[in-house]
Amino acid sequence: MKYWYMDATKRTHVAVYKNYKLMQRDVERAAQYRWVPQTSAAQGGRGSALAVLGGAAVLGPVGMVMGAAHRGKGSITMTFIREQGWQPPTAEEMKALRDQQLALRTQQSEQAMRVLKVIGLVLYVIYIGLWLAGVWLVIGGILALFKLPVGHTMLAQLPTVLYLKKQKQQEGGE
Repeated sequence: MKYWYMDATKRTHVAVYKNYKLMQRDVERAAQYRWVPQTSAAQGGRGSALAVLGGAAVLGPVGMVMGAAHRGKGSITMTFIREQGWQPPTAEEMKALRDQQLALRTQQSEQAMRVLKVIGLVLYVIYIGLWLAGVWLVIGGILALFKLPVGHTMLAQLPTVLYLKKQKQQEGGE
């Protein structure tokens, strides 16, 4: 199980939080799995019994949690229990849940593979582009090194230009 509140076999859980936001996140998520916060205790902070009772009177269990954790520094200990009437899942329900989780993991891994393929394709295109740029840079360097007139002459005429240059050298050498 990724999170404690997803464990379908647990009936109680005690959690210690460093701050209010983490605790509030777990309270909200655990409620989706039929967990109810029962008790809380702030340690090392400025906890107030009035804040706990006031929060419980206004918003119920979640309000009690909010009142207990309000502005307190230190750690917050929270006890969760399952809702009244909750029954652990049967073997068939557990198998269905596992199958559902397996299908979800398969779907997530397939999606991750698609993303990796797209990233790989983009990197391949960038690599080929850089390779072609490097090849043309080398070709340009060679043409510049031998002072071949390609600026005003088409590259397709290069063999003719080289042939004429060779002819001129042979005539000058004789």
